[in-house]
Amino acid sequence: MALMRRKWLLASLGLATAAIPLGRYNNPGGGPPPHGRPPNVRPNQATPNVEQQMPGTDGTYFTYVGGYLSGVGKSRVGRGAVILTASVTTADGVSTTLSAPSLTLTGDHFVGTGTASGCSTLDIVGRLDGYKGDANFHGARILAYYTDGNGHNGKIGGYIVP
Repeated sequence: MALMRRKWLLASLGLATAAIPLGRYNNPGGGPPPHGRPPNVRPNQATPNVEQQMPGTDGTYFTYVGGYLSGVGKSRVGRGAVILTASVTTADGVSTTLSAPSLTLTGDHFVGTGTASGCSTLDIVGRLDGYKGDANFHGARILAYYTDGNGHNGKIGGYIVP
């Protein structure tokens, strides 16, 4: 019934119906599939490409920090955690150390807090990208954003040490 109304509405507007998906997941009923899973995934089956750490992303990363804090350091990824340390300088010229010893890694995303002199507690959110088996790219990268309660923020990026 809803499908017929949708086709009638599209036809009355002069739009073709062949290229219009029926719903977000091409679900005839419209909306998300049952249980929030992509189509054709059984309830007891692992959901593909959702919150999974990419192969080849464990290891040490050479890391750059930019924004209110700027400098270089290292990140270590493994056992469900990311550890970040970097020698940085604030925008005011104060040299300090950025330390985030226990960022929680869930799949390919991580979150947690860090510290640096001259800043309130830093909230850090990021992800890992791995390219193992890719024909064009090799290695892995780490990307993150940080912010503190004083409005200071910036980005963190790096690549895995071969």
